[in-house]
Amino acid sequence: LRMQVDSKPEELDSIDREIVRLKLEAEALKKETDYASKDRFRRVAEELAERRPGDIWTWIRAAEHTADVAQAIVMTDRALALEPRSQAAHETRLATLLRAGRFDEIDSALEKHPWEGQAPISIRLFGVHANKMRGNIKAAFQQLRQLIDEDANNYGLWELLAEWSDEDDRFKTYLEAAENLVRLAPNYYKAHGFLAHALMKHDERASA
Repeated sequence: LRMQVDSKPEELDSIDREIVRLKLEAEALKKETDYASKDRFRRVAEELAERRPGDIWTWIRAAEHTADVAQAIVMTDRALALEPRSQAAHETRLATLLRAGRFDEIDSALEKHPWEGQAPISIRLFGVHANKMRGNIKAAFQQLRQLIDEDANNYGLWELLAEWSDEDDRFKTYLEAAENLVRLAPNYYKAHGFLAHALMKHDERASA
């Protein structure tokens, strides 16, 4: 009995050291882009999640780098069991469903969200993307506009509107979105790039 009691701290120290090693390896592999490194990162992330089942971020990171959709969903569910209102965990789960084209499940998740009132904009944005990927372009634009009306200073929303408007040849909307990007980020080269391109397309249309 004495030997068992004394050996426990050493065993825990060994586990802690292994967790630190896995974390360092995961961080190093995260920067690599080749397939072998990505696969190794996924396996390291999964191993780390199994060793630290109470750490929400290990489950989220493992889910982000797991190709198997069902397994990724299980991992995000583990994260949400720990923190049901974790925005990052919900975003990871919704992103997984979006990549898999499981749009009905996205609709269901958005209806059953855990927040009082409306879900955060970043969560509801997945419904907008789902509609666009379904081919419901008009509905997607309307929903995106509603989100912008709620947060007119959200650069990401205006950028998305600019990109979609450019793709769909909505010249007036594209120009409006580009002007707002410059308003929000007057020193950002990309915002001015959007505006220059929008003005060029607007001029081409006017002279056609």
